[in-house]
Amino acid sequence: MSLKALHIVFALLTFLSFSMRGAWMLMESPLLKRKVVRIFPHIIDTCLLASGLTMALIYYEAFYTHAWLVAKLTALVLYIAMGSIALKYGKTKKIRMCSLIVSWLIFTYIVIVARTQSPIPFIYTG
Repeated sequence: MSLKALHIVFALLTFLSFSMRGAWMLMESPLLKRKVVRIFPHIIDTCLLASGLTMALIYYEAFYTHAWLVAKLTALVLYIAMGSIALKYGKTKKIRMCSLIVSWLIFTYIVIVARTQSPIPFIYTG
């Protein structure tokens, strides 16, 4: 399996894991407190980050000079912050739900940036 394919698998797993935990948070499910539910997503996310950084170093020697990669990494930091608010630090269910939705939007942006290799993929440059 190629590194890119592995990265895509980890991205899908992290999104599914996050979404499942988000649904459980909204339902106030006791499943969120299980040890495996608290640990497994960190393993997936670590593999996702490692595969992404490895690809960036292999394919883009000075990856920080590629605006789309910088945008993707910046969005990743925002995704992590909003995800933390959604699953842990949001004081009310409304804040958590809004953070969950914003996290999904940021994740979508990350995927689109990765596919288009453009930091502003919504603007047609023709």
